[in-house]
Amino acid sequence: MEPMTWIFAGIALLMAAVSLLLFYRCQRARKRIRLLEHTAALIESAPYYIAYDDNGKSDLYANAEAYRMVGKVPGKPLAKETTHDEAGMRLLVEKAFPAVKKYGTWVGENQLLHSDGHLVDVQQFIFPVKDKQGNQLGMGTLMRDITAEKALRRNYDIQLALLESSSNFIVALDQNFRVVYANSGVYSMSGYSREEIGIGFTPSTFHTPETCRRIDNAWQTALREGICEIESEFVCKDGSSLTVTHKTFAIKDQNGAIMGVGSILNDISELKEVQEELVRARDAAEAANKAKSFFLSNMSHEIRTPMNAIIGMTRIARASEDLGRIRESLSKVETSSEHLLNVINDVLDLSKIESGKLELYNTEFDLGKAIGDTVGIIGVKAEEKKLRLQVSIEPDIPHCLFGDANRLSQVVMNLLSNAVKFTPEGGHITLDIRGRRLRGEDVELDCQVSDTGIGMTAEQVSRLFRAFEQTDAGITARFGGTGLGLVISKRLVEMMGGEISAQSVPGQGSCFRFSVVYQLAEGQEEGKAQEKAFSAEAMDFDGKTILLVEDMEINREILKALLEPTHVKIDEAEDGQIAVERFREHPERYSLIFMDLQMPNLDGYGATRAIRESGLATAQTVPIIAMTANAFQEDVVRCLEAGMNDHISKPINMEEVLKKMGEQMGKAKGVKTHGQV
Repeated sequence: MEPMTWIFAGIALLMAAVSLLLFYRCQRARKRIRLLEHTAALIESAPYYIAYDDNGKSDLYANAEAYRMVGKVPGKPLAKETTHDEAGMRLLVEKAFPAVKKYGTWVGENQLLHSDGHLVDVQQFIFPVKDKQGNQLGMGTLMRDITAEKALRRNYDIQLALLESSSNFIVALDQNFRVVYANSGVYSMSGYSREEIGIGFTPSTFHTPETCRRIDNAWQTALREGICEIESEFVCKDGSSLTVTHKTFAIKDQNGAIMGVGSILNDISELKEVQEELVRARDAAEAANKAKSFFLSNMSHEIRTPMNAIIGMTRIARASEDLGRIRESLSKVETSSEHLLNVINDVLDLSKIESGKLELYNTEFDLGKAIGDTVGIIGVKAEEKKLRLQVSIEPDIPHCLFGDANRLSQVVMNLLSNAVKFTPEGGHITLDIRGRRLRGEDVELDCQVSDTGIGMTAEQVSRLFRAFEQTDAGITARFGGTGLGLVISKRLVEMMGGEISAQSVPGQGSCFRFSVVYQLAEGQEEGKAQEKAFSAEAMDFDGKTILLVEDMEINREILKALLEPTHVKIDEAEDGQIAVERFREHPERYSLIFMDLQMPNLDGYGATRAIRESGLATAQTVPIIAMTANAFQEDVVRCLEAGMNDHISKPINMEEVLKKMGEQMGKAKGVKTHGQV
């Protein structure tokens, strides 16, 4: 081949190679351009703020989302001062840019300033942009709008704080009933620490096996039906038990799919105690109402029975001309009246005790005489039933004491009366009194009354000292009584610093024991002798005149008749105003004034004050004794404050009347009188 041919062939090959090289280079350029286009499209379409700036100053490039997030029109550079508020800029300058310089990157939360003025919460990622040689060309910024996320996070934080602040036991479980969340109430209620049981506990940590089975059933029910509630005992770390309610419910996601169950335990121990206390109070109130109804029915019987005897025997006496029959009828009237008076006194005593107005009247007294008088009264009834009554008083007990002898006698009388009532004919009753010296001048008396009567069961003994209750309705119907005696006795004993108790065996008898505390008395022997001499002498008030102030004519008639043997002269006044006029007319005539309290025109208090303030010669010295049915201690105090000298309660006891008349006017011989009206 010719040389020229080879030359042209080589040139052709070279041109073909160059063309091929240029083709491939063009292909790569087109691919690079397409890649750049795709990359640009990717950046523009990304839902993130993407920007490139000149090392922290204005953005040289920002994608469409960047402009949207700050509310500006694309095309103009975004300066940092216009996309961040003062706080945002301070964060970039003081923290973000130094971190990029030192560590090569920074990630944190910041806020963008929207063109309308509101702030947009973002997560910001800043990094350096470098060339192949490592030279920094600028900084890139990637930001994600987290406004909704932060709102959800705040809601979550609030909900979590709410759960953690609750004192209730709150847990969440997955569908396999594994605990995935437990609030602080779990640990405060149970007494366990979070380190001790974590959140991997099971119901058996706090409940018995039987309760665990009930809880498992409640969880299953909650998954099926949405909610279930049970009540159970909850055992704490220290072994104590609480009563709790379990409210279990299904936990669902936004689409309604079940994720697990939640359970809230609420401690209702105090509520249960209150409910149980309310039930007990209701039952007690119902029992008290029944007891009071029974008491009122029985009280009606106890009042109407002697009233029937009084009315009936009075009619018999009035219709009879037989003196013996009349005396017998009047004797029964007197007995029935005394029984009725005892019923009334019991009711009044209980009323005063319940209202806290009963007071002890302490005086010096002789123990032997007080007990002897009481036994003397009850001994008659014991003889009628052919009962053997034995009294034993320890010889070493000091007999001269200071205290309320009447209340001691009342307690002993109540116990002995019950013993006589419930002991069959031919039985045995014992009163035993012992004593011991306490510190100082105190003496404790230990009194015991035992009998061989019908006895009581333990349940009956437990109700002995309750107001308005009696041990057995059948016994009440058989033996009668108001059921107040032992209640009053218990309160009186307690007021005197002691205690009372009872023991009994059905069919064998009962034993009541009580203790009271008194003080030693001084100079009692002389006083006792004077009392005996005074009570032994008959009273004669010849030459004396008294003023009887009483609005009830029958009461004036009774007192005049009973005082007739004393030869005292009696002037009458129907009310307080008349009494004051009588006294003004003859101020030196009267040796004593008996003053009723409740009267028309002017009551006894006003009449007494008018007499005392009259300025007459005897106005301050004439004795005035209240004679009234107002028998409470406050009535006595009110009488004394009004200027009266003493007080006698109705129905009057003539021995008391004569004694107080003698104390006020002096005593003389010639008359013997007794009784009660």
